[in-house]
Amino acid sequence: MQLWEKILQLALLGSERSHLEPVVEENLRQYRVDPEDPLPQVILSGAAALHQVRRLRMPTSAYTDPLPEPSADETAYEELPSLSLQHLNQILSGRFRPALPEFVRLLVDHRLLLPAEFLPELLSDCLTDAALWQDVQPLLGDRADWLIEQHPQWRILKPRGLPERWPEAGHEERRLILGYLREREPKGALDLLVADWEQTPYRKKLDYLEILTTGLGSEDEVFLEQARTDSRKEVRMKAADLLAMIPDSQLIRRIFNELEPVFTLDKARNRLDIAMPKEVSEATAADGIQPGVRKGKRGGLKADWLFQCVSRIPARHWMERFGWTKEELIRYFDTTGRGDLLLAALGSAGLRFRDEELITDLIRYLAFKNGVVPEDLDWQALTRRIPVGDFQDMVETFLRQQPGLLEEKHLITRMLELGKQPWTESMSRQIIHGLKQWMAESKTFLWNLWHYKRLLETAGYCSPVALLDELAADWPMQSPVWNQWAPDVERMLRIMRFRKEMRTPLGELR
Repeated sequence: MQLWEKILQLALLGSERSHLEPVVEENLRQYRVDPEDPLPQVILSGAAALHQVRRLRMPTSAYTDPLPEPSADETAYEELPSLSLQHLNQILSGRFRPALPEFVRLLVDHRLLLPAEFLPELLSDCLTDAALWQDVQPLLGDRADWLIEQHPQWRILKPRGLPERWPEAGHEERRLILGYLREREPKGALDLLVADWEQTPYRKKLDYLEILTTGLGSEDEVFLEQARTDSRKEVRMKAADLLAMIPDSQLIRRIFNELEPVFTLDKARNRLDIAMPKEVSEATAADGIQPGVRKGKRGGLKADWLFQCVSRIPARHWMERFGWTKEELIRYFDTTGRGDLLLAALGSAGLRFRDEELITDLIRYLAFKNGVVPEDLDWQALTRRIPVGDFQDMVETFLRQQPGLLEEKHLITRMLELGKQPWTESMSRQIIHGLKQWMAESKTFLWNLWHYKRLLETAGYCSPVALLDELAADWPMQSPVWNQWAPDVERMLRIMRFRKEMRTPLGELR
C-alpha cells in the first residue's frame, strides 16, 4: 500500500482499526511530518505534503546508459504461466489484494521471479508495508536490485553505499552508506558517525539515529549516552529511545531502579501492590520518560509515567527481581488495580524487545480472561508477532471452550478479522458451521453479528482451499435471513475459488 493510500486508510478507519507501521513513520518523516503528533494532524500534514509533491512532480530525463544483462538465475521468470500473470494482475488491481502474500510464497516455493513490469508498483507498496518487503525479497533478483538503485525513494529498501565515499558524500548518500554498513558491519557505521557527529545538524542527526535501529547493540551504548546529552531535545529523546531498546543498557537499569520501590509483593494476599510516588521522578526525564496528561486517557501524569517506564523494561528484569515466570508476571501485574495500564505496557515492552514468548502469553491471558482489550494495548502489532502455531493453538482451544458465535469486540474475534495468520481446517469448520447453524435457526437479522460479514471475507483468504466444497455446502438458503448473508457468503467462496485457481497453474510446474 502506497503512502497516500495509507493516509486515506487512517482517515477512514481511525487509530482503532489502523495504525502507523514503523516503515510508514519513516516515510512520513521524509516529508517532515512528525508521526508522534496527534493522528488528525498527521493525516492533514501528510495529505498536504503529498499533494504538493504531486503538483510539483517533474518529468524525468531519459535513461541513456546500457541496461544490465539478466543473470542466469533470472530467466526462470519466463516460465511463469500466463494464467498466473492474470492472477497477479487481479491481485495488484485490488480485487484480491490480501492474496498477495500467499501468491508470493507460492512463487518462492516454485523458484520463480516476478516479471519486471510488476516491480515498480510492488516496490512502492513495500515502502509502507514492511511485512510485504520481507515476503517479496526472495523474488527480486539482480533486476530489482538495479531498479531500486535508480529510484531515490526505493533505495532505502536495500541501502547500498561505498564507505570510502563518506567524506564527500551528501546527506542522502550518507544515509545509504550507514544503512548498508549497519546490516553488515554495525561498528563500522558507528565509527563514521562518531567522527562527524559534533558538526552534524540536528535534523540529520535524527535521520542517522533512526538508521542505528538496524544492528543496535551494546557497542552503541557509549555513543548513545553521549547523544543523550545533545543540545537538542529531539536528539536526546531519540538517543534515549534507542538506549531503551538495548536490554542490558545502563538507562534501562536506571529506570528499573526508579520503579522498584513502586512495587511490593504481598505474599499473604498473593498480589502485587503499587505505591505511586508523590511526585513524578525528574531523574527519568533525561532517560526519555516524558509523561503528559493525554486527552481521553485516565490516570494523569503519574499513570503515564508508570506506563512509559514499564514499557521500557525487559520481562527478565521482573522475573529476576521476583522469581516469576512470564505467565506469573502477567497475572501479578493484573492484580494491582492498574492491570489494564500495566498489561498494555508489558505489550509495548514485548514489541520493543521482540519477546514473542511474552507477547504470546499476554495475548493468551487476555483472550481467556474476558477478551477485553486494554485501551493502550497495540493488539494489532502484537498479533502480527505471535508465531503461527501458537496463534492457531490459542484459537482452536478457545473455540473448543467457548462454542457458539464469536462476540464482536472479543480479542479472538479481532485477531481473526485481522487475517494475518492462516486458519486450520478445525478453525474454519467451527466458525463457518456456527454461522450456518445460527442462520438455520434464526428468523430475524441481528445487527450485532455484523462482524461476521468481515469474518467471512477473512475466512476466504485464510481458510485452507481444500475446504472449498465443504464450506460451500449446506447453507440454509430457505432461512428468512439468507438474503442478507448471501452476498457475503458468495464473496467468501469467490475468494477461495480464486485462491484455488491461483495455485493450479503453479502446481502443474512441479
